[in-house]
Amino acid sequence: MNRHALAPDAGMLFPFDPPRPASFWMRNTLIPLDMIFIRPDGSIARIAANTVPMPRLRSPCPIR
Repeated sequence: MNRHALAPDAGMLFPFDPPRPASFWMRNTLIPLDMIFIRPDGSIARIAANTVPMPRLRSPCPIR
């Protein structure tokens, strides 16, 4: 990612088809981000707010 800032209305979406458990490593992410894990039915499974750069996060259930 190598960004030093991200606009308040900007973001990224990583869809999985089929839904599956997923891990994210925030490699080269220089800023904290909010990560939202969405279940296949569209409900929110977890919000990882203000994650610190460079951790590895795992979804709590299959996500889409």
